[in-house]
Amino acid sequence: MDLVDSSDPFRLLGVSPGANLETIKQAYRRLARKYHPDVAGEQFKEQFQRVNEAYRFLSDKAHEVVQAPPQPPPKSAGAPVRMEVKKSPSSPSPALKSVKLTLAQQQEFEKRAFYLKKALKSRDWVHALSQAESLFHQFSSYPEAIHLLAIAYQRRGNALVSEKRYAQAGPYLAKALEIEPGNKALAFEIERDLQRISQSSQG
Repeated sequence: MDLVDSSDPFRLLGVSPGANLETIKQAYRRLARKYHPDVAGEQFKEQFQRVNEAYRFLSDKAHEVVQAPPQPPPKSAGAPVRMEVKKSPSSPSPALKSVKLTLAQQQEFEKRAFYLKKALKSRDWVHALSQAESLFHQFSSYPEAIHLLAIAYQRRGNALVSEKRYAQAGPYLAKALEIEPGNKALAFEIERDLQRISQSSQG
């Protein structure tokens, strides 16, 4: 079984840059079945993780394209175009108020957070990211769920920077900063990684 080219998400999934969400999903399902460790063996675990990362990245981009309002044409052909990062509808508000969980909810949250932290510690990114996103979707108004999702994205981005996979690292770091913009310690770590990416592009 040959490995898929992992130099960028589009080539990894075998789709064109203009592919719609359904095409991306179909490509992901095909490769996920092919490279799942239970099917292909443990030697393909990393490739399976890359397929998951590529799908997560491209599906997010496809959603952004669908949800983005049409942009007015620039006033003049020579005028500089300013790029702005748009918040996704699922992004938590910086002014989000703290909420209280019931005892049962708190117990469930702590149990799932324990497994999430365990996955982060073992650098099992597939499970860590899926658990963090699932936890956030269930407890989206709970600050700790927001924090754990930001941490998961930041840790994955940092690991990708260490592996010199800068193109894949950037989106994770940007998401982490967007999700928890008020966390100064996290922002410091992200800024340091972004500087490493910038220095690599200049070199």
